[in-house]
Amino acid sequence: MAERSTTYQCPVWSNAIDRHYQLAPYFPRCSFTKNAALSRPRALAIRQPYMQFNPPSMYAWLVFDLDDVPDGFSWDDAGVPPPNLVVRSRTENSQHWYYAINPVTRGERAREHPTAYMKAVYAAMAHKIAPADLNYSNGPVARTPGHTHWHTVEIHPHEYSLNELADYAEPISGRHAVDANDEGDQGSRHLWLFHYLRKAVAYPSVDRYRERNDYTGFLRHIQVAASGANTFNQRGWGKSNLTAAQIRAICKSIARWTWTRYRGQVNGCARGIMALDVTLPLEVRQSLSARRTHSQRAMRTRLKIHAAVRSLAAQGCPLTLTAIAAEAGITRQTVAAHKDAISSLTCGPDTRPDTADPQTIQQQPARASLSSTVVNFGAHKITSSGPGLTSPRWTESVKGHCDAGSADSSVVVHVVPGKRKRMTVVKGGNAARDRKNEPP
Repeated sequence: MAERSTTYQCPVWSNAIDRHYQLAPYFPRCSFTKNAALSRPRALAIRQPYMQFNPPSMYAWLVFDLDDVPDGFSWDDAGVPPPNLVVRSRTENSQHWYYAINPVTRGERAREHPTAYMKAVYAAMAHKIAPADLNYSNGPVARTPGHTHWHTVEIHPHEYSLNELADYAEPISGRHAVDANDEGDQGSRHLWLFHYLRKAVAYPSVDRYRERNDYTGFLRHIQVAASGANTFNQRGWGKSNLTAAQIRAICKSIARWTWTRYRGQVNGCARGIMALDVTLPLEVRQSLSARRTHSQRAMRTRLKIHAAVRSLAAQGCPLTLTAIAAEAGITRQTVAAHKDAISSLTCGPDTRPDTADPQTIQQQPARASLSSTVVNFGAHKITSSGPGLTSPRWTESVKGHCDAGSADSSVVVHVVPGKRKRMTVVKGGNAARDRKNEPP
């Protein structure tokens, strides 16, 4: 049985104009001017000169707005592939270039990386096409192809992939574009409010709302701050204040990105903390950083084990691997990998935790030593054969507390080379034998 392919299958369109109509929203924004104030069914929207071309669920077109196009200018002069559709104005030197692309999903549940890659490719092509308006940002409204108000030229029905377009223009990261506008936003109300809200309002407060899992409250907090900062007319900007719809759009964008992506310097990576020489090879710096990260992670694990051992010893509980792991909140295998951390606490004078000095509790451990309660560690196991075993038969005896509140017990381990290990537990004068089915 043939496997079902999960790759995108490009539909066969008769022409690019038919693709534009079939993929348009069911109720697109449209109007006679650029404001797109109307919302009509698709069959009626195509009668308007301006129409929304990408549906709300995906990006199917990349559209570039070219103003003051020189005579004879074409895509060959810009070094980009030919567009599918060219919609020219009959009275001005302006054009809209339509590029059909493999649909990229968008929305709240869409993956962010494909959308970011698409925007990076669009920004690169917009910079390469000299007459293109860099602030157009792919719509959402463009000239309706095939409308009698415009002169439409259909070139080909091919559907580009983003990698095909990226071969003609190096993708530009959207992060760099935002940083570039950060210094020159004094003339733009939207940019000033955007950077003010994200730096002074959203970033410092997002962790507080994450602890309560209150995204609605976080969004409301940003909206209140935005309403208070929307005083451009009063502050002498020479422009009116932003509308309520513009404020909502800015706040929603900041809240969604900050809630899902921003982690700050505290929870994020501490770049440059080791102050390594930049002339060192990248592999060497990465190796040194990884070594430091692993050592710090191991230290945090040892501290958890130390705290768990002290807590169990104070309660009089047996210091088993499982008990220490449950108390520390880590796995039993991790505890077994740090046996030396347990031995450093348990090997020493018999000092009770309630009378020990907190400064020296690590050197003066509590109650019973590890060997008096646990024989499951590799350091305390008795091998049945191998070098170093000079006596054919010998016995190890350890004494301690089996469990909280029980009487003193004696644990005697008998080992005979080539035979199974036998452990005898003498508890309160009564002997009980437990044979472990372990290989020799």
